[in-house]
Amino acid sequence: MKLKKIIALFLVFAFFLIPSKTYAYSNPATVTIGTLVNFAALAHTSVSSPTGPTVLNDGDMGVDSSGVCTGFPSPCTASGAGTINNGAIQYQNGVALQGQTDATAAVADIASRSIDQTLLAQLGGQTLTEGVYEVPADTTNLTGDLTLTGDADSVFIFHMTSTLITDNGSRVLLSGGVQSCNVFWKVDSSATFNGTTSFVGTVIASASITFNTL
Repeated sequence: MKLKKIIALFLVFAFFLIPSKTYAYSNPATVTIGTLVNFAALAHTSVSSPTGPTVLNDGDMGVDSSGVCTGFPSPCTASGAGTINNGAIQYQNGVALQGQTDATAAVADIASRSIDQTLLAQLGGQTLTEGVYEVPADTTNLTGDLTLTGDADSVFIFHMTSTLITDNGSRVLLSGGVQSCNVFWKVDSSATFNGTTSFVGTVIASASITFNTL
């Protein structure tokens, strides 16, 4: 009987030692992106793949009425090695225009958020939990791995105050059940993805998107 009591007390004690989920910042509300969910890439000025093969998976590629696309099949100019799987090219049409309208609303939403932390310009080597992050300008923002950890409800919002530039071989990794649909990147200038970059989330660039295969 004494042994049973000791075991019971130990189990109760062990139960209270289990930590609850704690993150540095409260979980931000998700960003409503409307028809952007249908795009793999959408830009206001240009989408280009100037060097080597670029593959966009599971989504459309779009440019609005004032934009151009190069390095992809017709109607893009200077057709190159860029390909689109499970998607179409929305070129200066109503679908692309609606995407831009939804992108403008998403940008305004992100701009209104309070920043939880200003990060180092170089994101590589960091592990972050849910929150709203500001990233200052740098020649390259991502070299190596950035790990986002949390659960299926965790939301990550990044405000790049200038460009987003990734290095060859860089990766954004998800841990603990984090979903790519809950990761958002607002880029105040252009986004450039170099080499074998592995990137996740919705990237909204104010200017151009470039895919460079090194």
